Amino acid sequence: MTACAVVAACAALWGCPNPNDIGVQTYGAVQVTCVQAGNNQPVGGALVRVDGVTPSATTNSAGVLLVQNVAIGSSIPVTCLAPGLTGNATIPSLTAANTATNPLPITVPMTPG
Repeated sequence: MTACAVVAACAALWGCPNPNDIGVQTYGAVQVTCVQAGNNQPVGGALVRVDGVTPSATTNSAGVLLVQNVAIGSSIPVTCLAPGLTGNATIPSLTAANTATNPLPITVPMTPG
């Protein structure tokens, strides 16, 4: 490559963002509780899906699941599924202060469906 070609390539890329400068994503934790909408009874074994987190996991016998590695943000969809029941909720706002020892609690009411 000639010196002119190198200068031309550098000039063409001037002002372009650095593709390696993507920043560091911050994550938090959520404690999801799946309950029956009619009586607030816990739903054990419910499959919980939090947008952006894989794999999905199931709640314990108290209907609770700690979900870690949730990207910080707002309006994060949460779904709970169990035989004959389904429920959806939205995590309003997750911050870096929501850690595994201080997770953001979210309750998902489940209805027949």
